[in-house]
Amino acid sequence: MRTYVTSPKDDDDDALPLTPMALSNPRAQAARPGIPMEPGSWRSFRVDRYRLNDSGREHALLHALSNQSFSIRVAAIDGSIQTHSVTLPEISYALVTPFWGKAYPEEFQIAIQLWDRYSLGPPTVDQLILTGAIGLDCNGFVGGYMERRSSPSRWWRKSATKTSYYIKDLLGPSTSYLKSWDDLRPPGPQSLLLGLCDASGTLKDHNPKDPKEVGHLAITEPGTLAKTAASGPVKVDVLESTGPVGSVGLQRSAYTILSLTTDSAKRAIFYVRRGSKIGTPYELAHFRITTLR
Repeated sequence: MRTYVTSPKDDDDDALPLTPMALSNPRAQAARPGIPMEPGSWRSFRVDRYRLNDSGREHALLHALSNQSFSIRVAAIDGSIQTHSVTLPEISYALVTPFWGKAYPEEFQIAIQLWDRYSLGPPTVDQLILTGAIGLDCNGFVGGYMERRSSPSRWWRKSATKTSYYIKDLLGPSTSYLKSWDDLRPPGPQSLLLGLCDASGTLKDHNPKDPKEVGHLAITEPGTLAKTAASGPVKVDVLESTGPVGSVGLQRSAYTILSLTTDSAKRAIFYVRRGSKIGTPYELAHFRITTLR
Protein backbone atom coordinates (compact mmCIF):
# COMPACT_ATOMS: atom_id res chain seq x y z
CA MET A 1 0.00 0.00 0.00
CA ARG A 2 1.29 3.44 -0.86
CA THR A 3 -0.15 6.55 0.74
CA TYR A 4 0.39 10.19 -0.06
CA VAL A 5 0.24 13.02 2.41
CA THR A 6 0.86 16.72 2.44
CA SER A 7 2.84 17.88 5.40
CA PRO A 8 2.54 21.68 5.72
CA LYS A 9 5.00 23.56 7.87
CA ASP A 10 4.22 26.82 9.63
CA ASP A 11 6.68 29.71 9.68
CA ASP A 12 6.33 30.11 13.46
CA ASP A 13 7.30 26.47 14.06
CA ASP A 14 6.07 26.64 17.64
CA ALA A 15 3.77 23.63 17.78
CA LEU A 16 4.16 22.10 21.22
CA PRO A 17 6.03 18.78 21.39
CA LEU A 18 4.35 15.96 23.27
CA THR A 19 6.46 15.56 26.40
CA PRO A 20 5.76 13.85 29.74
CA MET A 21 5.01 17.28 31.19
CA ALA A 22 2.60 18.06 28.38
CA LEU A 23 0.84 14.73 28.89
CA SER A 24 0.05 15.77 32.45
CA ASN A 25 -1.28 19.13 31.29
CA PRO A 26 -3.98 18.86 28.59
CA ARG A 27 -3.99 22.62 27.93
CA ALA A 28 -0.23 22.68 27.40
CA GLN A 29 -0.26 19.89 24.84
CA ALA A 30 -3.22 20.96 22.69
CA ALA A 31 -2.49 21.15 18.97
CA ARG A 32 -2.76 24.50 17.27
CA PRO A 33 -5.85 25.19 15.16
CA GLY A 34 -5.78 24.21 11.50
CA ILE A 35 -2.93 25.94 9.70
CA PRO A 36 -2.95 26.93 6.02
CA MET A 37 -2.56 23.95 3.71
CA GLU A 38 -0.03 25.77 1.54
CA PRO A 39 2.87 25.80 1.25
CA GLY A 40 3.10 22.05 1.57
CA SER A 41 4.49 19.09 -0.27
CA TRP A 42 3.35 15.58 -1.06
CA ARG A 43 5.49 12.74 0.22
CA SER A 44 5.17 9.05 -0.57
CA PHE A 45 5.13 6.41 2.17
CA ARG A 46 4.79 2.65 1.91
CA VAL A 47 2.65 1.65 4.88
CA ASP A 48 2.27 -2.13 4.79
CA ARG A 49 3.67 -3.67 7.99
CA TYR A 50 1.44 -6.11 9.85
CA ARG A 51 -0.48 -4.58 12.74
CA LEU A 52 -2.82 -6.71 14.88
CA ASN A 53 -4.78 -5.02 17.69
CA ASP A 54 -3.83 -1.72 19.31
CA SER A 55 -0.30 -0.34 19.25
CA GLY A 56 -1.38 2.38 21.70
CA ARG A 57 0.22 5.23 19.75
CA GLU A 58 -3.07 6.82 18.75
CA HIS A 59 -3.63 8.20 22.25
CA ALA A 60 -0.94 10.83 21.76
CA LEU A 61 -2.61 12.00 18.57
CA LEU A 62 -6.13 12.08 20.00
CA HIS A 63 -4.98 13.89 23.11
CA ALA A 64 -3.01 16.50 21.19
CA LEU A 65 -5.93 17.31 18.89
CA SER A 66 -8.65 17.50 21.53
CA ASN A 67 -10.97 20.52 21.38
CA GLN A 68 -9.39 21.76 18.16
CA SER A 69 -10.34 22.31 14.56
CA PHE A 70 -7.73 21.64 11.91
CA SER A 71 -7.27 21.14 8.19
CA ILE A 72 -6.46 17.91 6.38
CA ARG A 73 -5.67 17.12 2.76
CA VAL A 74 -6.30 13.72 1.24
CA ALA A 75 -5.46 12.05 -2.06
CA ALA A 76 -8.38 9.64 -2.29
CA ILE A 77 -8.18 6.34 -4.17
CA ASP A 78 -10.79 7.61 -6.63
CA GLY A 79 -8.20 10.18 -7.81
CA SER A 80 -9.66 13.24 -6.11
CA ILE A 81 -7.64 15.65 -3.98
CA GLN A 82 -9.68 16.84 -1.02
CA THR A 83 -9.15 19.50 1.64
CA HIS A 84 -11.35 19.52 4.74
CA SER A 85 -11.59 21.61 7.87
CA VAL A 86 -12.61 19.25 10.67
CA THR A 87 -12.95 18.81 14.41
CA LEU A 88 -11.69 15.82 16.34
CA PRO A 89 -15.12 14.17 16.80
CA GLU A 90 -15.64 14.29 13.04
CA ILE A 91 -12.38 12.52 12.22
CA SER A 92 -11.50 10.58 15.39
CA TYR A 93 -12.30 7.16 13.91
CA ALA A 94 -9.93 7.81 11.02
CA LEU A 95 -7.19 8.64 13.53
CA VAL A 96 -7.64 5.36 15.43
CA THR A 97 -7.85 2.77 12.65
CA PRO A 98 -4.19 2.92 11.46
CA PHE A 99 -3.01 1.97 14.95
CA TRP A 100 -5.33 -1.08 15.05
CA GLY A 101 -4.56 -2.47 11.57
CA LYS A 102 -7.95 -1.43 10.18
CA ALA A 103 -7.32 1.71 8.12
CA TYR A 104 -8.31 2.83 4.65
CA PRO A 105 -5.50 4.48 2.63
CA GLU A 106 -7.04 7.91 3.27
CA GLU A 107 -7.05 7.29 7.04
CA PHE A 108 -3.36 6.43 6.99
CA GLN A 109 -2.74 9.73 5.24
CA ILE A 110 -4.61 11.72 7.86
CA ALA A 111 -2.84 10.10 10.81
CA ILE A 112 0.61 10.50 9.22
CA GLN A 113 -0.08 14.07 8.16
CA LEU A 114 -1.19 15.25 11.58
CA TRP A 115 1.47 13.31 13.48
CA ASP A 116 4.12 15.07 11.40
CA ARG A 117 2.52 18.50 11.37
CA TYR A 118 2.24 18.76 15.13
CA SER A 119 5.62 17.14 15.85
CA LEU A 120 4.22 14.36 18.02
CA GLY A 121 7.36 12.23 17.87
CA PRO A 122 9.33 10.42 18.94
CA PRO A 123 8.66 8.12 17.27
CA THR A 124 8.90 9.81 13.89
CA VAL A 125 6.51 8.95 11.08
CA ASP A 126 9.14 6.66 9.56
CA GLN A 127 9.57 4.89 12.90
CA LEU A 128 5.80 4.45 13.26
CA ILE A 129 5.80 2.68 9.90
CA LEU A 130 8.98 0.63 10.31
CA THR A 131 7.99 -0.71 13.73
CA GLY A 132 4.46 -1.54 12.62
CA ALA A 133 2.86 0.89 15.08
CA ILE A 134 0.59 1.63 12.12
CA GLY A 135 -0.22 -1.06 9.58
CA LEU A 136 -2.76 -3.61 8.37
CA ASP A 137 -4.01 -6.95 9.58
CA CYS A 138 -5.47 -9.55 7.25
CA ASN A 139 -9.16 -8.74 7.62
CA GLY A 140 -8.39 -5.03 7.66
CA PHE A 141 -6.87 -5.42 4.20
CA VAL A 142 -9.47 -7.79 2.73
CA GLY A 143 -12.44 -6.06 4.37
CA GLY A 144 -11.25 -2.70 3.06
CA TYR A 145 -10.90 -4.09 -0.45
CA MET A 146 -14.38 -5.60 -0.34
CA GLU A 147 -15.87 -2.24 0.64
CA ARG A 148 -13.91 0.09 -1.59
CA ARG A 149 -13.98 -1.90 -4.87
CA SER A 150 -17.54 -0.73 -5.48
CA SER A 151 -17.34 2.60 -3.61
CA PRO A 152 -13.86 4.09 -4.14
CA SER A 153 -15.05 7.59 -3.25
CA ARG A 154 -16.50 6.64 0.15
CA TRP A 155 -13.66 6.83 2.64
CA TRP A 156 -15.10 9.02 5.41
CA ARG A 157 -16.52 6.86 8.17
CA LYS A 158 -17.20 7.38 11.86
CA SER A 159 -17.60 3.82 13.09
CA ALA A 160 -16.45 0.27 12.38
CA THR A 161 -17.17 -1.33 9.02
CA LYS A 162 -15.98 -4.51 7.27
CA THR A 163 -12.33 -3.88 8.14
CA SER A 164 -13.30 -4.83 11.72
CA TYR A 165 -15.47 -7.82 10.82
CA TYR A 166 -14.54 -11.25 12.09
CA ILE A 167 -13.07 -13.54 9.45
CA LYS A 168 -16.10 -15.83 9.56
CA ASP A 169 -18.34 -12.89 8.69
CA LEU A 170 -16.17 -11.82 5.76
CA LEU A 171 -16.17 -15.38 4.41
CA GLY A 172 -19.94 -15.56 4.60
CA PRO A 173 -22.21 -18.44 5.64
CA SER A 174 -20.73 -21.93 5.79
CA THR A 175 -23.15 -22.97 3.06
CA SER A 176 -21.05 -20.88 0.66
CA TYR A 177 -17.83 -22.83 1.28
CA LEU A 178 -16.46 -24.62 -1.79
CA LYS A 179 -17.21 -28.34 -1.83
CA SER A 180 -14.93 -29.97 -4.39
CA TRP A 181 -12.12 -29.58 -6.90
CA ASP A 182 -14.78 -28.77 -9.50
CA ASP A 183 -15.47 -25.48 -7.72
CA LEU A 184 -11.92 -24.35 -8.55
CA ARG A 185 -12.24 -23.30 -12.18
CA PRO A 186 -9.15 -21.87 -13.90
CA PRO A 187 -8.17 -19.26 -14.77
CA GLY A 188 -10.48 -17.98 -12.07
CA PRO A 189 -11.82 -14.57 -13.16
CA GLN A 190 -13.31 -14.09 -9.69
CA SER A 191 -11.34 -13.68 -6.49
CA LEU A 192 -11.51 -16.38 -3.85
CA LEU A 193 -11.33 -15.85 -0.09
CA LEU A 194 -9.30 -18.30 2.00
CA GLY A 195 -9.95 -18.57 5.74
CA LEU A 196 -7.55 -20.48 7.98
CA CYS A 197 -9.10 -23.44 9.81
CA ASP A 198 -7.98 -26.57 11.64
CA ALA A 199 -7.91 -30.08 10.17
CA SER A 200 -11.54 -30.65 11.16
CA GLY A 201 -12.65 -27.49 9.34
CA THR A 202 -13.25 -25.27 12.37
CA LEU A 203 -12.52 -21.72 11.27
CA LYS A 204 -9.89 -19.78 13.23
CA ASP A 205 -10.50 -16.14 14.06
CA HIS A 206 -8.95 -13.22 15.91
CA ASN A 207 -9.82 -12.93 19.57
CA PRO A 208 -9.08 -9.44 20.96
CA LYS A 209 -9.20 -10.91 24.49
CA ASP A 210 -6.63 -13.60 23.73
CA PRO A 211 -3.68 -12.63 21.48
CA LYS A 212 -2.82 -16.32 21.03
CA GLU A 213 -6.07 -16.92 19.15
CA VAL A 214 -5.30 -15.65 15.66
CA GLY A 215 -6.85 -16.58 12.33
CA HIS A 216 -5.93 -15.60 8.81
CA LEU A 217 -7.74 -14.38 5.71
CA ALA A 218 -6.34 -14.02 2.19
CA ILE A 219 -7.71 -13.12 -1.23
CA THR A 220 -6.64 -14.53 -4.59
CA GLU A 221 -5.45 -12.54 -7.59
CA PRO A 222 -7.98 -13.01 -10.44
CA GLY A 223 -6.71 -14.97 -13.42
CA THR A 224 -3.85 -16.70 -11.59
CA LEU A 225 -5.53 -19.99 -10.71
CA ALA A 226 -3.88 -22.96 -12.47
CA LYS A 227 -5.12 -26.54 -12.13
CA THR A 228 -2.62 -29.34 -12.70
CA ALA A 229 -5.27 -32.08 -12.86
CA ALA A 230 -8.96 -32.59 -12.18
CA SER A 231 -8.20 -33.44 -8.55
CA GLY A 232 -5.41 -30.93 -8.09
CA PRO A 233 -3.04 -29.68 -7.06
CA VAL A 234 -4.08 -26.09 -7.79
CA LYS A 235 -1.72 -23.13 -7.81
CA VAL A 236 -2.89 -19.58 -7.26
CA ASP A 237 -1.39 -16.20 -6.35
CA VAL A 238 -2.71 -14.70 -3.15
CA LEU A 239 -2.65 -11.16 -1.72
CA GLU A 240 -2.51 -11.01 2.06
CA SER A 241 -1.35 -9.06 5.06
CA THR A 242 0.53 -11.45 7.29
CA GLY A 243 2.53 -11.31 10.51
CA PRO A 244 4.32 -11.32 12.81
CA VAL A 245 3.33 -7.94 14.21
CA GLY A 246 5.65 -5.19 13.03
CA SER A 247 7.05 -7.29 10.19
CA VAL A 248 6.15 -8.80 6.78
CA GLY A 249 2.74 -7.22 6.08
CA LEU A 250 1.09 -6.79 2.71
CA GLN A 251 2.50 -9.06 0.01
CA ARG A 252 1.78 -11.36 -2.90
CA SER A 253 2.26 -15.04 -2.06
CA ALA A 254 2.27 -18.33 -3.98
CA TYR A 255 -0.27 -20.83 -2.64
CA THR A 256 -0.58 -24.46 -3.74
CA ILE A 257 -3.78 -26.32 -2.82
CA LEU A 258 -2.51 -29.86 -2.35
CA SER A 259 -5.50 -31.94 -1.27
CA LEU A 260 -8.93 -31.83 0.32
CA THR A 261 -11.16 -33.65 2.73
CA THR A 262 -14.83 -33.00 3.44
CA ASP A 263 -16.84 -32.52 6.60
CA SER A 264 -20.19 -34.06 7.49
CA ALA A 265 -21.96 -31.43 5.36
CA LYS A 266 -19.75 -32.32 2.37
CA ARG A 267 -17.96 -28.97 2.45
CA ALA A 268 -14.28 -28.99 1.50
CA ILE A 269 -11.37 -28.52 3.88
CA PHE A 270 -8.37 -27.69 1.69
CA TYR A 271 -4.79 -28.55 2.63
CA VAL A 272 -2.54 -25.78 1.37
CA ARG A 273 1.17 -25.09 1.02
CA ARG A 274 1.45 -21.44 1.87
CA GLY A 275 4.53 -19.45 0.88
CA SER A 276 3.53 -16.49 3.00
CA LYS A 277 6.58 -15.47 5.01
CA ILE A 278 9.48 -13.70 3.37
CA GLY A 279 12.71 -15.61 3.89
CA THR A 280 11.11 -18.56 5.69
CA PRO A 281 10.13 -22.04 4.48
CA TYR A 282 6.68 -22.86 3.18
CA GLU A 283 3.94 -23.42 5.72
CA LEU A 284 1.31 -26.15 5.52
CA ALA A 285 -2.18 -25.25 6.74
CA HIS A 286 -5.89 -25.97 6.25
CA PHE A 287 -8.28 -23.44 4.73
CA ARG A 288 -11.95 -22.97 3.97
CA ILE A 289 -12.48 -21.28 0.60
CA THR A 290 -15.35 -19.18 -0.73
CA THR A 291 -15.92 -17.06 -3.83
CA LEU A 292 -15.80 -13.33 -3.23
CA ARG A 293 -19.33 -12.01 -3.45
